[in-house]
Amino acid sequence: MFFKKIDVKRHYAMNKILVTGASGFTGKVLCRRLVQRGDQVVAFARPTSNIEELQSLGVEIRRTDIKDPESILDNFSDIRKVYHLAAAWRVEHRSVEEFRAVNVNATRNLLEAAKKRNVQRFIHCSTVG
Repeated sequence: MFFKKIDVKRHYAMNKILVTGASGFTGKVLCRRLVQRGDQVVAFARPTSNIEELQSLGVEIRRTDIKDPESILDNFSDIRKVYHLAAAWRVEHRSVEEFRAVNVNATRNLLEAAKKRNVQRFIHCSTVG
């Protein structure tokens, strides 16, 4: 029987899980769970996001604007699975354009990057808010 020799470090590095919305309540819980089971987790975070707890968990932070397709693609290397939780859902101080930019266009940007980078799975979570 023959076994295919793989570069374990390269293989493991290519199996990161991306979480958008990781600085929110649900995102932090998901990141904690993924890290506890041994996954390497990457979070896309805005410059204004509080990332201290995520960093303490060992989550890799990539400052990324999900409304910018180039920013996403530049930061989408070595990702095999995506949990897309980021959303604009609170009504205060938000315009219809901002809701569309985050909830529709940014989701499209992430899906297109996932397709270009041959991501294995894309899970989109939504809110009724």
